[in-house]
Formats: sequence, C-alpha cells, structure tokens
Amino acid sequence: MAKTKKYGAAMIDLKQLFSFENPNQERYASLHAGSYTPFLETSYGNTQWSLMRLFRIYRKLKQGETEAYKVLEDFVSENHSSQFPTYQRWSSTPRKLACPALTTMLGEQFCYLEDQELTRQRKDIALFSGAAARISDDLTDSRLVEPAEVYLLDAKQRDNVTEEQSLFYLFNERLEELVSPFDFKNRFRNLIKKYNEAQQRGRDLQNPLSTQEVVTIKDQTGGYPFLLLHALMFPHQEDPSLNFSPNYNPNNGTVKTKSEALFNLGALVSRLDDIYDEKLDRKTGHKSLATEGVTSWKTIEKEIVYVDGGLRQFYPDDRVEKTMDDYKAQISRLAVLVNNWLL
Repeated sequence: MAKTKKYGAAMIDLKQLFSFENPNQERYASLHAGSYTPFLETSYGNTQWSLMRLFRIYRKLKQGETEAYKVLEDFVSENHSSQFPTYQRWSSTPRKLACPALTTMLGEQFCYLEDQELTRQRKDIALFSGAAARISDDLTDSRLVEPAEVYLLDAKQRDNVTEEQSLFYLFNERLEELVSPFDFKNRFRNLIKKYNEAQQRGRDLQNPLSTQEVVTIKDQTGGYPFLLLHALMFPHQEDPSLNFSPNYNPNNGTVKTKSEALFNLGALVSRLDDIYDEKLDRKTGHKSLATEGVTSWKTIEKEIVYVDGGLRQFYPDDRVEKTMDDYKAQISRLAVLVNNWLL
C-alpha cells in the first residue's frame, strides 16, 4: 500500500515536472530571464536531458553494485573461505555495495579527466577502498570500535574483533597489497592521516558545534576522500596534501592547484548529499551544511559553477563538461523525484 501511495505521488510530480511548473516562481522567472549560466538552462529547462542523465547514473550504479558483489565475492571465497558467510551477510544488507560502486564510478571520472585507462588494477583499487571505507564508516559511526582500529590503510588491528571488523581487515589488506608496489603507505602517509582524521571528526556532527566547525568537518570529510582516491588511482604523483590548505570558497575563492580543484569537487558532492538528507538529518539531530543553512538549493548552483571553473584550469573543457553533467543533473527538480522514489 505504501508503495502505491508513493507511486501516485510520483505521478503527480511527474505531471508538474513535464509541464515545467516550478514551486519557486520567482526563482524560475529569474532563470528564464537570462540570469543563468548555460548549463542551468539544460538542468532546469530540459527535463528529457535530466531524465536520461539521471537514469544513466542510476543504471550505472546498479551495474556497479553487481560487479562489486562479484569481485568481492570471488576474492573472499578464493582466499578467505572461512569469512564467506560473513561476506554474504554483509553484502545482503541494502546499499552496502553502493559505496564500492560509487567509488568505482568516481575512479572512472578521474581516469576520464586524466585521459587514462580504467585498468583492472585501478578498478580493483576503487572497489576495495570503497568497500573498506563503507565498513569503517559504519563501525565508527555506531561507536562499536575505536576509530584507529579501522583506519583505512593504517588500521591498528587487534584480536577478538566482530565479524564486520574482520571483513574490513580483509578488504583493507587487499587494498594495501594493490598499492604496495608504489610504496604508497609511506609516500602518502600525510594524506592517509588527513583522510582518517577527517573521517574520525565526522562523528562529532552529532555533538554541539559552531557553524564554522561544521563547515570545516564537512569540507574535509568530502574533500580528502576525493584526494585519496585520486592518489590511489595515480600513485606516481607526489602527496597532494603536502603544502595544501583546504579553501572551499564559492563566494570569493580562487583555485590555485589541481589538488584544490579535486578537493573542492569532493566538498561539493558532500554539499549535494547534505541537501538531499536535510530532512532526515534534522530528525536525527545530525548537523550538516544544509541543517546549518550554509548550503541549499539556492546556493548549490553557484557552487557548481565555482567547482566547474576550478577543474577547467587543469583539465580540458570538454572533459570537465562531461564529468560535471552528472552533478548538474542532480540539481534538477527531477533529481529529487529520483532520489525519493527510485534510490
């Protein structure tokens, strides 16, 4: 019955959507008066484009989840058969495989920007880092373990661990094996530290914090994962976190390095996530940039322009445009429908 009611509501929204009715008439009028950048015309004025783009993202995510399940299943069954029942229980929980699937999609975007092939090794790096990160986040958020016990690429392993924690160690160790030829843990130890510290600080979002503290935490929990994955995919570079200070500032910011541009893309994705989760976060008392009024549907357009411009300083325009199309589609009204109904 609930599904029928939701489907009915979705049909009403679709009718409004395809007739281009906008609940914020003033904002809609300003967009169509010419005070917008070209991509916003596509995002808001062409529902067919948004529908096709969002469906492609959704389909790719589901395909990625299927591939992630198979790759991780083969690894566990062939190398750690005693852990196979644990893996089956973990992977059967809804959306557990979404993280490795999304990480692989992001890795593919990085390869496209860099004009590099998404090799089997790079895909495995993305899959295992995503799976390990998902388990680490779950265990840390639930406070079942001390954060240092499930640090990515730097875990303080101990005996007598939970089933899910033992699975984290398997995936984390495999990730370490994949990047060991590049002396990754030594060469990128500062970036690994920054990433893990940011994830640990994410637990504080349930506590009383100032708005600036929330901004700092959210920027870092969004930005450092993007920098780390990019480094994992292309380990011949220097540690991008050295001599780097996060400065996400769409109001008056300049992007000086590729590291900044990639960090800002991660911070932007974090903001998009906050906007979609605002209602749930308010119910659970979880602080975010949306609940604090820092980001919203009114500000996200400007933020996308800022991040888009930063990437164009270091990558060809056509590659940035194609990469950013996925994020631009997510600010369309149709994206809200897909998020609430399909995903």
